[in-house]
Amino acid sequence: MLVSPLGTVGFLYALISGISALLFLYVSISNGKKGVNFFIISLISLLVHFSGIEWFLWIGGYNLFDLLLEPIVPLTSYFIGWFIIIIYLSEKYFKKRWIWIAFTIFCAIIFIIARFCMNCL
Repeated sequence: MLVSPLGTVGFLYALISGISALLFLYVSISNGKKGVNFFIISLISLLVHFSGIEWFLWIGGYNLFDLLLEPIVPLTSYFIGWFIIIIYLSEKYFKKRWIWIAFTIFCAIIFIIARFCMNCL
């Protein structure tokens, strides 16, 4: 896969947003129960990170939402791992079940829209 300059921008976009999501996760965990706002911001950064990965793959000619339904173990386990981490942190540190349920519902809605109507996004 040849990467265009625009693809490089997409990769950097995904990389920077992923790093910011990790930093916000660290700050939210270190602040304890007061870090719920940072945790929500880290989830928003994680969504931006996911969209950066999708954009990078889209520029390369791949559809992320089609790839997720194929048996590509590293890609699927990456996203499932993030969801498991989010559920674990929500339940253990913040005791707020609505956070990960809302995040999962939002991601499912985006997945359904993108899977069946890619031009709608």
